[in-house]
Amino acid sequence: MSESKLMKPLFRGYRFNAKGTKMRAVFCHEVSNGKEAYSLWRSAGKPDVTYPHAENDAYWLHIELNGYLVPLGQSEYDLIHSSGKKPAYQKLYGSLKAREEQREQALTGSGPTLHELYSKEMDEIERMGAKPECQADYISTWLDEKVKQYQKAKATGGETAPDYIGALVLQELDQCVSLFAVYRDHYERRRQEWIAAAQKERDERGMEVNRQLENAVADAEKKLIDGGMIDNVKIEVYQSGRGSRWTNLISFLLDKYNIAVPIRTLGWINNNLTRVTIMEANKIRVSYLQASGSRSKGSEKVFNCLYQLIDAIKQQQSSDAGIATEV
Repeated sequence: MSESKLMKPLFRGYRFNAKGTKMRAVFCHEVSNGKEAYSLWRSAGKPDVTYPHAENDAYWLHIELNGYLVPLGQSEYDLIHSSGKKPAYQKLYGSLKAREEQREQALTGSGPTLHELYSKEMDEIERMGAKPECQADYISTWLDEKVKQYQKAKATGGETAPDYIGALVLQELDQCVSLFAVYRDHYERRRQEWIAAAQKERDERGMEVNRQLENAVADAEKKLIDGGMIDNVKIEVYQSGRGSRWTNLISFLLDKYNIAVPIRTLGWINNNLTRVTIMEANKIRVSYLQASGSRSKGSEKVFNCLYQLIDAIKQQQSSDAGIATEV
């Protein structure tokens, strides 16, 4: 094994290595296409890949570039397959369109099977991808894309994220640090705007939810005083900053008027009570669910809670009427 060497990675913990902290790395090999040459390194520590596909799939590769080690984000195994696809497809088919035509023929049974095509492709990909010139071409194209991303951020004044790798290629890391600070401010502003817009949308929907709730509650309160049937339906309640919650109509009314309800009775109201009917002389009848064959009469305490609720509504209405008269 080659001796390790202290090298400076471009990133530490997914962030730009501003302090220039070094890592111990091992040289792997160099690839060249006759125009560009790249030295590939890996860390000297434990393997990066938990479940490698092969022996050359254990470590992520780094490119030595302008005094830094740039993470390629691929192992040697990955690099071979990434580098070999384009030249392999070009050699086997001439174009991607021709490749699709071959696959269509395989699907219709008028040519080689998909398995045969795949095996042939993989053999050619691995053969071409192992060539240093193909790997150098792939790395060169990859770096060009990084440069484009950095230049786009530069042209938009930090509206998009600047790419440190692209900046390193152009040897503009200092400018990239400043540009990233601008981008971070832009991003935070957009994030706050998005949060505000999302909250506004939720509040607008919440206003409609609570308008429907007010109508349902007002109708139920009127029936509790004047008589009628009240279905103990599920209702949605919205609170700004907290979102929506669901409860039963009768439970909501009892809570609104601060009626103390025993826990077991509240559970029965939520799980079993289906309808409350107010008849003449303020008599109350309840409809509820019960298990098949059960002779249970339901909750007796619910009647006391409902009578307290009716009295509380009457008191509130009398108080509101008094205030309206004074005004």
